Amino acid sequence: LHRVDRRQRQMCIRDSYKINLTLDPGQLAGSRITALTGASKFGISGDATWSAGSVTGDLKSFGGVIGATNRIIAEVDASTSINFEMEIDGAEGPGDVLVFYVDGIKVAETDGPAVTVEQDLEGSGVHLLMWEFKRGSGNAVIRNVAQ
Repeated sequence: LHRVDRRQRQMCIRDSYKINLTLDPGQLAGSRITALTGASKFGISGDATWSAGSVTGDLKSFGGVIGATNRIIAEVDASTSINFEMEIDGAEGPGDVLVFYVDGIKVAETDGPAVTVEQDLEGSGVHLLMWEFKRGSGNAVIRNVAQ
């Protein structure tokens, strides 16, 4: 058996998504990702459009192919605390799932109702945050409740 330590796992996870992080989330969505995570390095993959509400600041996915997977990935390089809600809005049946990972480990998941996540990211190393949305008929919503 080959053991992979946490740092090696983070590098493998980060490397597997590097190619997909070429899409520009847009200035408003990008500023919301930074406000939510404190990250200056982030990207979006998939065919959905992520936008931020000008009044609420909520990040919300729009469009995209049913069954497609869309991701927001952020790299945090310092100790920080994150506090947000995530939910599925407008789903008319099964198939929508929004999952949040820290360093490749599932922290929270929802297929509809709002789920609150409070997470302290400690240590001097890099942390990789990922929201992964598999679209059915609804839209993913990520709401920063720390503000």
